[in-house]
Amino acid sequence: MPMDVVIVVLLGLLLAAALSIVYSLRRRASYEEASKERIESIRSEVSNTFNSNLRLLSTQISSVAAAVNGQLSSMNAQLLSSASQVGERMEKSAEVVGEVKKNIAELSKAAERLYEIGRSVSGLEDILRAPKMRGGLGEYFLSAITPDMIRDYMKGRLNSIKPASVNRELALIKVMYTKALE
Repeated sequence: MPMDVVIVVLLGLLLAAALSIVYSLRRRASYEEASKERIESIRSEVSNTFNSNLRLLSTQISSVAAAVNGQLSSMNAQLLSSASQVGERMEKSAEVVGEVKKNIAELSKAAERLYEIGRSVSGLEDILRAPKMRGGLGEYFLSAITPDMIRDYMKGRLNSIKPASVNRELALIKVMYTKALE
């Protein structure tokens, strides 16, 4: 019997080993199935979290985009207003510059007229100056001038100018005297 017992024990051990392997395989299969379920659960949770975060991020981006667009619209309106004001100021400046140029031209013409009037006044002063200020023969009326007076005048002129100039003055006096007598 000892051999039968050994065989039975060996068969028992073999059966126990087989049962242990089957149990281990079943346990492993249920563990793998539980792991698959757990992995699928984690995958589903990650997917849901990702989608939720994606929606939240999309909402926040939309809010930021709306705020940025609002700011851009406001800045654009301010820039347009500023550009309009600058344009108006430039137009006003151009008008002022045009008026200043026009006034300067008018002032220049007025200055020319005043200069001409000044020259006319100085000529008129020469004409209206008292006879004593004219000197020489200019102090006398034409009817009072005698040949001796003309000789004395010419002698005095020879002291200050050349004889040829004195001869020209004498010729001029003759022409004037002749015209005055006509």
